[in-house]
Amino acid sequence: MGVMRNLSVSLVASLAYFFSSFFLNLVPCQISPNVPNPTYAWTFCNINPDQTFSLGIQKLYFGFTSTLTETYFISLAAVFLIVLGILTLLTKKSKRNKDE
Repeated sequence: MGVMRNLSVSLVASLAYFFSSFFLNLVPCQISPNVPNPTYAWTFCNINPDQTFSLGIQKLYFGFTSTLTETYFISLAAVFLIVLGILTLLTKKSKRNKDE
């Protein structure tokens, strides 16, 4: 039962992060002016498709990709795996304390 609980909590957390990143600047990205040799600066961006396309600005989400589709998958998978890993470590630790 603990595995299903961890999976469901991880799923809810990743979906909450995903949908809140449409409205809040939560996704790490690099922004640069659209010039031949860009110098990128780290900041946080949102992934709202209506607000992402700006003329004269290049964005690399997570410092890796400029497409929104890949950004959606990366954000969902990364948050899911991070929360699942943390919950797994916490439940293992609490099981050890109960056995002793």
